[in-house]
Amino acid sequence: MAPEKEPSSHARSSLSPLILLGILAFGFILIAMGNKRWKKSKQQPRNKQLDAVSPQVNPAQQDDNTKESGLQLPPDTKPSIKHKRETNHCKPDQTPWWKILIEGLMLAAVISAAITYGRQLGQMLRANDLAQKTFEVSQQASVTLGNKDGVVAEFRKSGNAKVKDGLVIYFLNSGHMPAKLKWGVNQWFVENPTILLPDATKFEPMKRTRNKKTGAIADNSSTDGSIGGDSVREVGIGYLPIGFADYLEKTNRPFKLNGTYEYCDELGRYACRDFSLEYQHLPYGTFRIIWDNVCIERSWLGNTEISPDEEVLPMCVPRNTPAYP
Repeated sequence: MAPEKEPSSHARSSLSPLILLGILAFGFILIAMGNKRWKKSKQQPRNKQLDAVSPQVNPAQQDDNTKESGLQLPPDTKPSIKHKRETNHCKPDQTPWWKILIEGLMLAAVISAAITYGRQLGQMLRANDLAQKTFEVSQQASVTLGNKDGVVAEFRKSGNAKVKDGLVIYFLNSGHMPAKLKWGVNQWFVENPTILLPDATKFEPMKRTRNKKTGAIADNSSTDGSIGGDSVREVGIGYLPIGFADYLEKTNRPFKLNGTYEYCDELGRYACRDFSLEYQHLPYGTFRIIWDNVCIERSWLGNTEISPDEEVLPMCVPRNTPAYP
């Protein structure tokens, strides 16, 4: 025969509180009833009744009156005083013990059910909150550098001796919600030696303000639009000198650019990142990410100051809330 299995610790731990609650409730009821009986025995009424007694006459005054009237009075006798004590007896509590026991068990069952339902309600609320957060995480926008093939940026050769070359960067939104996208290049240059190049699209941080006097809203939350959910956005960073891409192939000089991008989604979530890219024809022939870090401080991003007549509005407005409070 197989050995008998002992009940799990979880079952014992779940029953022990119920038993303890029943014992405590039963003991509380017995103490309350005993206290009630003791108070009733202390408050039993005691009525004392005394027979009426005639007022006592002064013996000296009685002799004088007797002499004057010439009457003979019988000898003085004092009436007896009888004390009568009436005691009212209260009936003891005649509630059967089994009824008290049943009421105690019912009270313990109610308390146990209330505790169980309270715990279940708390677990349901926590599960609902976790499900809501999980849904938001799965739906929120998530913008990163590069397209689905891993290409971060590419040159656009004009092939014309009179037209400048260009540079594009790819942004991928792997979330399901669209996002307002703000991007810019702080500087781009070639190395060996370092030469800064002009015509870069400078980064300006997101800013929404309202004029206190007129109520007019100023919003620069996007550079050239937004990026949809589960999509890739190709943005033109700027124009390079004529024949610049061919020049890098011939000289093999490294080309670098430093930039910033930030975005908002419909949940009101805001994100900002600094990045640096590098291109060298040999041996890579592609753009590589040097760094892609979270922005440290928005005040370092550029012009975030406002005039005395303006007030700052939230940059990211959650869904189903007024865009202009």
